[in-house]
Amino acid sequence: MNIKLSNLVLLGAAFAAAAIAAEISTGSTSIAKWVPIAPAIGLALFAGAGSLLWSKGAMQAEQSEWAPLGELLNGKFEGWHSGIHGRLKGTPIHIRVETQKTNPGYLHDALAQYCSERYYFALTLSFPFRDEACWRVMFHPQGNNPSKGAWRTICPSFTYLAHRLDQAGIPDLFAQWSKFTVLKCDGDKGELTLRYPAAHMYYCPTVEELENEINLVRHIAALWQCATHSEAAA
Repeated sequence: MNIKLSNLVLLGAAFAAAAIAAEISTGSTSIAKWVPIAPAIGLALFAGAGSLLWSKGAMQAEQSEWAPLGELLNGKFEGWHSGIHGRLKGTPIHIRVETQKTNPGYLHDALAQYCSERYYFALTLSFPFRDEACWRVMFHPQGNNPSKGAWRTICPSFTYLAHRLDQAGIPDLFAQWSKFTVLKCDGDKGELTLRYPAAHMYYCPTVEELENEINLVRHIAALWQCATHSEAAA
């Protein structure tokens, strides 16, 4: 449960006001004793109430921005961190905003030291196939130079599959993306996650942008499945 400090101030002020009222009503103290702190209590009440109204307004604004995405995915917005769980054409999809610390290890070690991004938009698609392989498509700097390098598919346990995906042109699909973008496959869960920098914690893509991203991940999933099956058949 997320309780803001200002809300705690409001709660404390309410209890204080109740205690003062109780003492005055029983005649155990004088009103004059409490006059000096009355403005402070009033200010605390005002600040707490203002915070509640602002939080409600911010949440409504977020819901309004994410509503079209909810309609697309047949899901409901649950806050910027939880995002939306939904489905599109039978595929389970989860979108949300994450912090840099949410999933460490997304970036290449030589690139991570240059990254100052704080927030990322993450799109996860679940697929019916399962495979032991876990791989990533990420940008590899040339030495320690973040301005030079190449996109590569990394699959330590199944290097032949990484080679197949490279041949299929998967890394080339990310040529225009931020170097801090990563596509991660979790074979055990049957999930593909696309993660790229977001301008702020309330970032929300347009419906068209999200559809393009979903189509990209679907396309890569089809190539991955094809490469896996062709290798198994061989």
